Amino acid sequence: MSLIALISDFGEKDWFVGELKGVLYSIAPHTTIVDITHQIPPGDIRKAAFNLLASYKSFPKESIFCVAVSISTKTDCRSIVARTDNYTFIGPDNGVLSWVIPNDKHPIWCIENEFYIRKHPSSTFQARDIFGPAAAHISKGINPDILGPQITDIIRIPFPLPSVSPDKLEGEIIHIDSFGNAITNIRFSDLKTLKSPINTCNLDNRFDIPIKSQYQEVSHLERLCYVGSAGFMEIAVRDGDGASMMKIAAGQKVVIR
Repeated sequence: MSLIALISDFGEKDWFVGELKGVLYSIAPHTTIVDITHQIPPGDIRKAAFNLLASYKSFPKESIFCVAVSISTKTDCRSIVARTDNYTFIGPDNGVLSWVIPNDKHPIWCIENEFYIRKHPSSTFQARDIFGPAAAHISKGINPDILGPQITDIIRIPFPLPSVSPDKLEGEIIHIDSFGNAITNIRFSDLKTLKSPINTCNLDNRFDIPIKSQYQEVSHLERLCYVGSAGFMEIAVRDGDGASMMKIAAGQKVVIR
């Protein structure tokens, strides 16, 4: 039975996460459920997309990812399921899955089969009534093609690729984590395209930040840029909240050279 991992903007103050898990266990009582995070800001599709992108490859093959983050409660937002060689992804058709399903290489289905949807589904709780039942049934072994027709016209939010030249990489901040570390869209693998050694990251034309291998290479409250655990270049302050101290926001430009 496949593991089910959850990402949502439900928070933990209300019953939503617990009820979703209740539905999952009611259908697949022997499954394992992992909470990646339920602290996505309401409707922040890009933050949810990055949390999924940063975490999914650490899960065992055949894991199922259920992502419940939406900017509205519109009933015309389709519920979809996508399958790659190793994983299954379920969520709303609003772009939240597009950073792990960037093209039409892998099959995608629209969840329409009423047998696998809760009776009298709510217009505001797709996760409980549609995503959850689909995830639980797939965990038990059904093929996703039973859930509905295969589609290709899903909403996609392109991943913001950095600009590459022989002597520099130009990118942007795409995520700020709970420690105040600012994650860029520049991957460690992108550094290999440069023909000269790198030593500086310029942030928003305001700060020139040294590139280091680890925090211990700078002093208390000093800035640094390094390769983070998700494989992207990150900007931080040792022992401090870098995003607050440098007033960093998503979308700000970075240049590594």
